Amino acid sequence: MSRRLQSAGPLILLLTLCGVFSAPVNAQEAGKDEREFVSALPSHVPLKVTVKNLEKVKDLRNEKWYGELEVEVKNIGTRPIYRFGLLLRLPEVKHDGTIYAHQFHYGRGELIDLSVKALPSDTPLLPGESSTFMVEERFVKGWEGYSAERNIPPPKKVEFVLLSMSFGDGTGLVGSDGVFLPRRKN
Repeated sequence: MSRRLQSAGPLILLLTLCGVFSAPVNAQEAGKDEREFVSALPSHVPLKVTVKNLEKVKDLRNEKWYGELEVEVKNIGTRPIYRFGLLLRLPEVKHDGTIYAHQFHYGRGELIDLSVKALPSDTPLLPGESSTFMVEERFVKGWEGYSAERNIPPPKKVEFVLLSMSFGDGTGLVGSDGVFLPRRKN
């Protein structure tokens, strides 16, 4: 029996060196080769942002991630939302101090002005409903050309930030802090 234990030693050593019995990698190390997607929406903003195909687009080796990105935005509030705008920001990618970003919009453009009220023809995003967005082909080509021309490494972080939101009744939220407008009187 002692002979078997001795002969198994080199095999276990070989398997360990080859990674078969390697210890689990901690989460911090595992994330080194992955893109991180972060919702920077304040907790009072009634939107939930989810990347639908996360496994595919978080891989830093996926050069086509920008065109494959599918973003689902869900109304988690109690009121219909008639318009919103979100920024998809790449905080590591800057040109002359400006962060590279793309905008997603839902609803009629005029509703960005909170004094404009929703019309019967406007389709709200009702509570519990979702809308899915992808980056348009022309912007994908723009990103691919821009990043190749400047030799930009694959971005490791993607943030989703609120631009504005209209409830269609003259009220809404604006800015990355989601300030309620018009301001409520105390």
